Amino acid sequence: MRKTILYLVFFFHSLINGLAAQNKYPIVLVHGFMGWGKNEMGNYKYWGGKYDLEQVLIDQGYEVYVASVGPISSNWDRAVELYYQIKGGQVDYGKGHSGTFGLIQKPDGKSYEGFYPQWDEKHPIHLLGHSMGGQTVRMLDYLLRTSIVDSANTIEESAFLGQANDGWIRSITSVSAPHNGSTLSNFVKSGIPFLQDFIAIAAVAGNSFYNFDLEQWGFDRGEDEGWGNYFNRMKEHPAWYTSPGIPP
Repeated sequence: MRKTILYLVFFFHSLINGLAAQNKYPIVLVHGFMGWGKNEMGNYKYWGGKYDLEQVLIDQGYEVYVASVGPISSNWDRAVELYYQIKGGQVDYGKGHSGTFGLIQKPDGKSYEGFYPQWDEKHPIHLLGHSMGGQTVRMLDYLLRTSIVDSANTIEESAFLGQANDGWIRSITSVSAPHNGSTLSNFVKSGIPFLQDFIAIAAVAGNSFYNFDLEQWGFDRGEDEGWGNYFNRMKEHPAWYTSPGIPP
């Protein structure tokens, strides 16, 4: 175990040295599928397990931030959340995207101060994504550089989605990211048929120990809604559909 930890430290030290060889721009770490943030899972860190790699890098003089985006959300949703966690502000998934997939466009509880609010083309960042996090940072890069229009061909209102923001990202690094796709969805559907039911309950039962961050899907249980009714409603929730109105 100690050898594994030392290897991870060496790997990250070498990688970060390469990223910051010519500058001291902040580094943002983005977790993958079923990952978690720095204040979740007790003392067990996504980046390092029992060994805090974020703190190791900070102690060496690097400016490092750990993001916490939806562990099972789409890369669009994760990229939007990542933007607002870095820049700050009320999360806005976009009128077109929210209308198409039945999301709450600006969900309560998803507003951030931003851990690097000065982020712009003059203050760029390095992005490092592990697993699905590699896809997420690529989606963020795309959304930053593209002016998105909604279903009515109207430009989105948010400063993030409604205009192109070039030069905000200095570099993108991915570690074990499935850029060519993954068979995970097939495995989940055929090999773990109870997972959707589990997530439906866990999404609302989640707490500070682990949070599914699915406020945009309206997964909150009503004040007068019993667990049985809530569970049945979640089983029919459109979030499980691969396309709007089409059951999986």
